Amino acid sequence: MTNITRDVQRILDHDVIIRRGLGREIINRKALAEYLRKNGIKGSIDAIISAIRRYETELKADNSYATAEAIIKDAKLSTRTGIAIVAMTKDSSVQSNIPKLFTTIHYDRGEVLRVVQAEESIKVIVDERNVAKVTDLMGQNKIIKTERKLAEITMKLSPLSAKAPGVLAILNNELAANDINIVEAVSCVPELLWFIDQKDLLKAHQTFLELVGSLQAKK
Repeated sequence: MTNITRDVQRILDHDVIIRRGLGREIINRKALAEYLRKNGIKGSIDAIISAIRRYETELKADNSYATAEAIIKDAKLSTRTGIAIVAMTKDSSVQSNIPKLFTTIHYDRGEVLRVVQAEESIKVIVDERNVAKVTDLMGQNKIIKTERKLAEITMKLSPLSAKAPGVLAILNNELAANDINIVEAVSCVPELLWFIDQKDLLKAHQTFLELVGSLQAKK
C-alpha cells in the first residue's frame, strides 16, 4: 500500500459523511481529491483519485458498514430533559455510598440514576432536582464538578449491534458533523445514551431522525 493510499484511507475511515457519499456514488472523485490535497494529502490529483477508487472498491467489498447502517435504520429514539451529571472523587467513602443512592431515587416515578465509573472519578447522572440528594449523601468536599441543564437522548438498537463494528462511529460522527457536543456517552447495548447540552437536544434528535429516515429510504 502506497503512502497516498494509506493516508486517503485514514482520512476517509474517520469521515462518515464522505464514506456514505461514496457508498451512494454521489461524490465527484476529482472534487474529493482536491479536497483531500488541500487537507494534507501529498501527491498528484490522479494519484489521489486512484487511491479513492481503491477505497471505494474495498468499501463495497466490506459489508460491515452496510450491516451497521441496517441496524441503525431500525433504531427507536427517546429523549428527556432536566438532567445533571455529578462528578466525584473515586475513594472508598464515595464507593461505599453509591449503593445508598439506589434507595433514594424513585424509579417508580420515572427518576433517573446512571452511574459511570472511571479510573480516577465516578459520575452520577440524575434528574436536576436530585442533585442535592447526591451532594448531601456524598459530601460537598467529594464533588469535583456538577453539570446541569443537560438532556439525554437514548437510542434503542437491535441486540445485533453488540457484534456490528461501526455503529457507534457512525452515530458519533453524525453528532460531530452537526456541531453537537457530547458531554457524556454511555453504552449499555442494545441501548446507547448521549448526554448533551439541553439547547442542542432538538438539533440532535432531528439529526438522528434524518439519519434513520435516510437509511430506511436507501435501497
